[in-house]
Amino acid sequence: MDPNASTPVDLETVEVVHGTIHTEPGQPGHGPGSKIDVTPEEAARLEADGAVRRVAPVVEEAAPVPPAPVSKRKTAAKAKAAAAKAEAAPAQSGDGPPAGDDLILAVAEVIASPAALDPETDFTADGPPRVDALERELGYGITEADRDAAWALHNEKSADGGADGTAGA
Repeated sequence: MDPNASTPVDLETVEVVHGTIHTEPGQPGHGPGSKIDVTPEEAARLEADGAVRRVAPVVEEAAPVPPAPVSKRKTAAKAKAAAAKAEAAPAQSGDGPPAGDDLILAVAEVIASPAALDPETDFTADGPPRVDALERELGYGITEADRDAAWALHNEKSADGGADGTAGA
């Protein structure tokens, strides 16, 4: 360790309120309104004499860190992974999406609902609704085969004039 190196000293900032305080020999003093850094012991002595008042340390607040941008690709990948997981999960009785004929009926109900799908964006060029649009409305994953079976059922009911009360969209 270097014997000439100075040891760090804790300092406090005080404001001179009365008189003049000299902190260095041969240098001009600090008059009222000046802020100076002194040791805690010196601050206590000067404050007791009425020459200074302690100044609260200024704590700068850190600017809030904005959230990291999320790429659309990562968001889409997470959505696909969640849909695949939902599709692969076994259906539990009363818990989760319907299965078999109940699933086809649920998909057909969405297809028949005029407010559920946007004719401009939610249908394929070949006619049936897009699987992702149906999944969005249903809240769970389906396969193209499920969609195709529900589309056929929908078209069959539409041709019958909606015998069950549902008319074609």
